[in-house]
Amino acid sequence: MTETQWTELLDREPGNAECREAYSRWLIDMADEPERGEFQAWLAEQKLWPTNSPVSAEEKGWCWYWAGGDLPDASLPLHATLSDWWLDHMPRARWSYPTRKEAEEVLFQAWQKAPRPVKGRVGS
Repeated sequence: MTETQWTELLDREPGNAECREAYSRWLIDMADEPERGEFQAWLAEQKLWPTNSPVSAEEKGWCWYWAGGDLPDASLPLHATLSDWWLDHMPRARWSYPTRKEAEEVLFQAWQKAPRPVKGRVGS
């Protein structure tokens, strides 16, 4: 597969952990991007992916959310709701992006700075 094909597949099925794990292996073995591959495996393990169904009408695209505290906000999609740690490492703006890939890239940039293991989402 090509990067474009992986992007299209993950856009259609962002929550498919098996697909993310296969993409992770592809990034490591075929694209020589081990850190991005590790990040994709982490997303699958944490059951995290941005949502393309924003909870606010003013938001468009793919979003991450922060619930505040250790308990998830029932109005937010759990798979897109990040733990408190991310507040200090993500951009100081709305976490809404035109594409899934861009939303994941911003999270990847923050993830690279994170101590391991990283607690991804609220309640995990």
